[in-house]
Amino acid sequence: MFTTVKACSLTPLRQRKGHIGPEELASRWGIGLETARKTVDKTTQLAVRNFTESMGGRRLKPIHYQLKYRRLRCEMFVDVYMAKCKSLRGNRCATVYCTPFHWIGFDPTPEEKDAHKTLDSLFQTVGIPSVLIPDNAKSLTEGEFRRKAARASCPIYPIEPHTSNANLCEDGIRETLRGYRRMMSATNTPGVPWDDGLQYYSAVRCHTVNTIHETQGEVPQTIMTGDQSHMSWLAEFGWYTYVWCMSPEDTSMERKKLGKYCGPFFNEGDAMSAKILTSKATQVNGTSVFRVTAEEARSEQFQKLSTDFEASLRKS
Repeated sequence: MFTTVKACSLTPLRQRKGHIGPEELASRWGIGLETARKTVDKTTQLAVRNFTESMGGRRLKPIHYQLKYRRLRCEMFVDVYMAKCKSLRGNRCATVYCTPFHWIGFDPTPEEKDAHKTLDSLFQTVGIPSVLIPDNAKSLTEGEFRRKAARASCPIYPIEPHTSNANLCEDGIRETLRGYRRMMSATNTPGVPWDDGLQYYSAVRCHTVNTIHETQGEVPQTIMTGDQSHMSWLAEFGWYTYVWCMSPEDTSMERKKLGKYCGPFFNEGDAMSAKILTSKATQVNGTSVFRVTAEEARSEQFQKLSTDFEASLRKS
């Protein structure tokens, strides 16, 4: 899958002190000098340690963070999207990551200053890009954001000031918002679950074949990870459609409750966990979620349940 499409080459990183050269490697591994030279060229030494000035009198500083997560063969643009309203989960903005082949991810946060927290989930669940390219926002170029990127040996190369069109995130945000607004209009979605909707729709875009030349007919998620992408956790239900959810906490005989599907749970619960909006404007995590059949949707009982659901939702 990934072998036929290359996202981009790795950005050269500054050699750490203690870098092992071909001669040393040939001696330690018992291999030929030419083989050692080719090996050094094709590998990295992101966590190599410098012993030249160490006499063994103190402990070495741990620098294994660079080796914990997958390293991606692509650059990644980053920007902050500011929402027009506070979401149901209390978020006011989202940090957006986008690649040249239009893999895109929205990670909502309560404030712009929390952008550095999204780096943790990006590194853990996706990987460490070869370079991060933000605009000149301080939340993306200074402080904790820069410190975390430096610890992962991920350089930050900001674009020129006042040239926002050079940031590919702008294109990714525009196209994602365009599709999400169509989705909202088609399903009569209120504005407050914008963070769930943008997370869901950006994931859908990552698992959809596009017409960008670099993808060569592949989905962006496959190019990003190198593994064939799975869409079962995204394709079972449509956005903001009615579903049945089993409630194990309900002691009554009617344990099957009506709810609205708000996408999958990201980084929480089971792999097939769904985010269900209840009639009280709360969200529950459920795996026992079922479609509403066409026959059920036509019944008078369901019509009454859905009317009561909408009325309760508006009051909450």
